[in-house]
Formats: sequence, C-alpha cells, structure tokens
Amino acid sequence: MDPDTIRRLAEQANAEVAAAWLAAMAGIRDARSLSELAALLEAGRIDEAMSVFGPNISTLSRTWNNVFVRAGQETADQVQDALRTAGRGEVVLDFNMVNDGAVRAMQENNLRLVREFTDQQRRATRDALLDGVQRGANPREQARNFRRSIGLTQRQQRAVANFERLLRNNDPAALNRALRDRRFDRTVRRAIETGEGLNQQQINRMVERYRERALKLRAETIARTESLRSVHEGANEMYAQAIEAGASQEQIDALLQNAMAGPQSHAMNIAQLRARTRAEINRAQAAGQRFRTPTKSGDDAQCRRVHGTVHDSG
Repeated sequence: MDPDTIRRLAEQANAEVAAAWLAAMAGIRDARSLSELAALLEAGRIDEAMSVFGPNISTLSRTWNNVFVRAGQETADQVQDALRTAGRGEVVLDFNMVNDGAVRAMQENNLRLVREFTDQQRRATRDALLDGVQRGANPREQARNFRRSIGLTQRQQRAVANFERLLRNNDPAALNRALRDRRFDRTVRRAIETGEGLNQQQINRMVERYRERALKLRAETIARTESLRSVHEGANEMYAQAIEAGASQEQIDALLQNAMAGPQSHAMNIAQLRARTRAEINRAQAAGQRFRTPTKSGDDAQCRRVHGTVHDSG
C-alpha cells in the first residue's frame, strides 16, 4: 500500500477510534453506581471493583477490526490492479476476514488492547485511591476518585490530583495548568485575592473539566497510534493472502518498490515492511507455511515517528 493511502486511511479512522475509546471509558465508568463502588472499596475488594476494566474495551476492539478490514480491502484492490497490469489477471484477490491469519491478527490485537489498557488503568486507579487515603477520603469520595481515574494514564491521574490540590490550597499555580478550563480563571483569582477559597462544588466542577480535557487528549493520542497500527496490519495481512492466492515474491517486491517511490519519511517504514515480507515469504515457501507478519512494538514506534503521531504519555 502506498504511503498516501496509509495516511488517508489512518486519518479517516482517527475520529472513529477516538469515539470508540471514549465510549469504552464511559461504559467502564457507568458499569457500577457510586454506591456499589463505595461498598466494594470500603470492604477492601479493590480487584473486584477493577474487574470491569477488561470486558468494556471490546468497543475499541471492534472498531480496530473494522479499520483492519478496510485497510485489507483497499490493499487487495491495489494489488489486484498491479497484477492485472503485470498480466496476472487470473489471480483474483478479495480480502478474506475469516482467513486464519486475519482472525488470528484480530484476536491477538483484542487481547493486546485489553491487556495494555487493564495494566495502565490499574496503575492510574491505584494512584487515585492512594491519594484519597492520604487525604482521609471517605468511601464515597474514594468511589468518585475511582471513577475520575477511568481512562487516564498514571501520569495524567497524578496531574489531575495535583490540580485539585492546587485549587484546595488557593495556589496561583492552578492558573498555569494548560488543561484547565479558562472560563473558571476569574473565579479562581477572586478566591485567591479574597483568601476565601473555593467551595467543594466549585472544585469538583473545575477538576472534572480538567479531567475531561485530559481524557480527550488521551483519546486522540490512542486514536492516532491504533489507527496507524490497524492500517499497517491490515495491509500486511492482505500481502499474505495475495501470496496464498498465487502472487509471487517478485510481484509483491515490485509493489513495495513502487511504494518506496514516495517521500523518504514514508519509504523508511515501507522498507522495513519489504524486508520482513521477503524473509517471511522465503520461510513460508521453504516450510510450506502461511506467510504472516505481525507488527512488532519497535515497528509501531517507527510508524508513530514516521507519521508524526505522539506517544502515549502514560
């Protein structure tokens, strides 16, 4: 797949993936009432309270799979056109989402998303609860802390907690936080100047707006990363299916060579794909096995640098 198509598909998927991730976070937040959470936390059943993290991420997994399939279908069209041009019109391609390799890729990425999110969320939520313990928060306040941490990285959770402390302490540094809602600045300044401080309702509202903005920022970051990853993996899977359908190594090489004719920044990533493709094809042809190239974490980092995405700060 050429770099412009990769970029277009990834950019088209960004809003879809971000919305799916936010929907998953809302599902986790609403999975239990504050009263239910407070009861679990008061009883020390923290792991049970956190058990809702994994299942609700399926919303994101379904969207990831949709992007993966679209990328595979678009790659199939490009490969088919190239084969016709090369006089190989007898090789008919269509992305098969129930192919063993495609199913395996989608299942593995579902497990990865659940595992990575659950691990990150547990760290952020435990930080939120620890902060509450240190402040002497009651079980209902701890339930709010638990909910407030949903969707945030550990670093973001600490930033939210720090912003709340600044507001409680009437600290002018609260006005320097980039994610604050500036519409509250006049209220904060007046509280500082008069020395009266903010009431709990005001603090809760300001902290919630800060949290919402941090959550939106993380959704955008995850969307850029996962959209690009799903597009690359969908294209890789279609190359594998093309080999199975009768395309030769030379023809796949020619497609990748054409893709490398694009800008150098994109060619770096395509060159990696080409190298992996040739090695896997050789092994598959020698051993009679199917060709599959799962994306490695190092390649993901390269993809994010090449396409200008931002690493998740968690």
